[in-house]
Amino acid sequence: MMSGQIAVLVKDTDRQTEALRVSLGLLPTMQMVSLYFLNREIDGDADFFIQGFDHLKEMGGQCYSNHGENVERFDIEFITKKEIGRRLKQASLVIPV
Repeated sequence: MMSGQIAVLVKDTDRQTEALRVSLGLLPTMQMVSLYFLNREIDGDADFFIQGFDHLKEMGGQCYSNHGENVERFDIEFITKKEIGRRLKQASLVIPV
C-alpha cells in the first residue's frame, strides 16, 4: 500500500461520475482519498452517487462539497474553499478530474 493522501477535485458536472470512480479505484492502494465537488450541484443518477459515497466512506475515504445542495442531498460534508486550499497543501497528490 502506498502511503499518503490523495485529493480528487471535480468542478465540471460532466466529470463527476468519473471522479467518484477514480476515488473508489484509488482507495485500496492509498491510506486516504478525499473527493471534493466544487461549485456545482452534483448532476446525475442520485442512487449511483449515494451508493458510491457510502462505499467511499466504508472504505475510509472522504467526500466534501462547497455547494450546500450537495451537502443536504447526499449527506456529504460541507467545506469552504479556504479549507480545501489548506488540505490540498497537505495532500501527497492532487488529481483534477
